[in-house]
Amino acid sequence: MSQENLTNTEKKSFFKAWKTLKVRSKIYQIGLHLLALFALGIVFAWAVYKIGLTNDEGGIDPNNRYLANYKEMGGLTDSSKIYSAQLQNYIQLAVLNRFFPTNAHLIYDADRDMNDPEMVNRMVYASNMYMQETDNGKKFTELLQEVNALIARYPASTSTDNAIPWMNDPGWPALKRAMVNDAEKIRKAGEITGVDPRLIAACTVGEQIRLFNSHREDVKRYLGPAVMSVQSQF
Repeated sequence: MSQENLTNTEKKSFFKAWKTLKVRSKIYQIGLHLLALFALGIVFAWAVYKIGLTNDEGGIDPNNRYLANYKEMGGLTDSSKIYSAQLQNYIQLAVLNRFFPTNAHLIYDADRDMNDPEMVNRMVYASNMYMQETDNGKKFTELLQEVNALIARYPASTSTDNAIPWMNDPGWPALKRAMVNDAEKIRKAGEITGVDPRLIAACTVGEQIRLFNSHREDVKRYLGPAVMSVQSQF
């Protein structure tokens, strides 16, 4: 008998034997063969891993060089330097808001939560990485340079004067201390009268500020005698 005939005979006997098996036996054999294939697959995957066929040399992020060039502000140890850094960040956010308001708002909200000028500056720097190739990104860089150049034309003043004249009066610090000392009394007055304590404080401050520039003593000195003289005639 030829090899081909033997093969056909084996196939027929196999299918004949398969048909005679019970359903449970068929399911068992199918499951057994699937488990065997699964085990072979695991062994094959392990062999591929051990040989090193899955190794990937990787690559360098094209943005890595840009981020690596970031220069930290540094020296943000005292309040004056932190204040200056925050002002610079607000300038950047104001310019960013002209072209990418969504990013400006997100960074501004993060600034309020973290209060970290360094982190805010990093976020603006990272945003600029994605903006560089866009028209608005180039406009952002140009406008920021123009704004910084304009500000540099006007050196920062060292004056401690307040823009609001009455806040330069020596009576203002005394009034602030008095309001703080009487805060509990003002709060109780508000509870008794049903008036918001802040409104009471506002009215008190307004009345006291009015007296800062009062010339009542001059009026008494110069007009007092005249008034008394007139009143004595009637």
